[in-house]
Amino acid sequence: MDKIIAKTIELAHELMEDSRFLDYRLAHQANDSDIELQNLIGEFNVNRMNLHHEMSKEADETSEEKIKGLEAEMRKAYDAVMENETMNRYKETKETLDALLGQINKILVGTVNGDLPEEVDLTECEGGCESCGGGCGHEH
Repeated sequence: MDKIIAKTIELAHELMEDSRFLDYRLAHQANDSDIELQNLIGEFNVNRMNLHHEMSKEADETSEEKIKGLEAEMRKAYDAVMENETMNRYKETKETLDALLGQINKILVGTVNGDLPEEVDLTECEGGCESCGGGCGHEH
């Protein structure tokens, strides 16, 4: 097996033992098990599909008023999902894990760009995504 791939697998096993990963997995499982949350997500998805369907109609077959009403329903459903305690816990743990993965990615990208791995600046990007060159792990 390629040495780099073997080390990556080793890193993945280390990650699986990290509390940030474990917290995220537990929150993910709680999300999947939360019937109320799953119903709210389903309601949001139905509202989104209804809006998409309405917006794909010919201009003379729909109205701005109907689209605005559907947008309001979708926004209300989205807000209900995002106010759910289980979803908030999931978001928090995902952000924490994403920050760790972003740091790992930043080290790898920095090394490819000529930096020494231990000298890569792991602080958060300041001033927007243009300033970091895309190696921060932030979704662009």
